Amino acid sequence: MSDTPTDGGAPGLPATGGASAEVGPEGGTPGTDYSAMTMGFLNHMRQGDIALALGVSTILVILILPLPSWLLDGALAISITFSV
Repeated sequence: MSDTPTDGGAPGLPATGGASAEVGPEGGTPGTDYSAMTMGFLNHMRQGDIALALGVSTILVILILPLPSWLLDGALAISITFSV
């Protein structure tokens, strides 16, 4: 069985149902599977490109923002601990 949908949508996401889809009482389309959408997001995170971008952004924020000395000391101690 293939994970590729026949309607041209993304794998793991529900079919859109076209332009004539009815709106449910909660505002979403009937049959919307949010667990499938979450798994689709996690599959994208496993590819590495998004994780790399978030990691680089985090490092830049840490370099730019002034951090208290106790936090810098703790981060340095953890870094030295894992490097040995």
